[in-house]
Amino acid sequence: MKPLFGAGLATRSAEKWKPRRKLLTPCFHADILRGFLTVFNERSQKLVEHLGQETKKDFTDIGTPVTLATLGVILETMFGATIEALDNNSSKYITALERLADMYMSRNIKFWEWPDFIFDLTSGKQSKTLLRTVRETTNSVIQEKKKLYLSGNQGNCKAKRKAFMDLLLELHFESQELSEEDIRDEVNTFFAAV
Repeated sequence: MKPLFGAGLATRSAEKWKPRRKLLTPCFHADILRGFLTVFNERSQKLVEHLGQETKKDFTDIGTPVTLATLGVILETMFGATIEALDNNSSKYITALERLADMYMSRNIKFWEWPDFIFDLTSGKQSKTLLRTVRETTNSVIQEKKKLYLSGNQGNCKAKRKAFMDLLLELHFESQELSEEDIRDEVNTFFAAV
């Protein structure tokens, strides 16, 4: 998973993990999370409405809508971006993350793909394309958020409801404890963990 997570929390060595975890812990303070209760409630309500429509069918798989609703919550709480994932399940970013997760889980089972050179000749080719999609999207969001941060037009950043990305940017600009690459790795780690 290191190609996707980079040097995020999930792939850091023990001696580097503890300081980074300590640095990121305030991002998950109860007061910050409480500020997103309205997001959780709104997204849950949309999921209930969506599933209500599904009851008209003979059969439905609830896995996809539940995952998409969760991704909508994550996108809003992490990026501060409102994306109707339930209505937009063809999003390249979401599709790429799901496909990458499947590929890496499959690689754990397929012992013949364990060596990188074999993986690169097989599933690894598609993996590189998907990784590029994920990185481009994450970098685009980081650049957009940086512009907002630097312009002082941070929207809900001034309120208690700061997105994960906003808090990471504070650590980047104010204390220089995180680089842009660190921000990307942490965002991808937390998002892909879902």
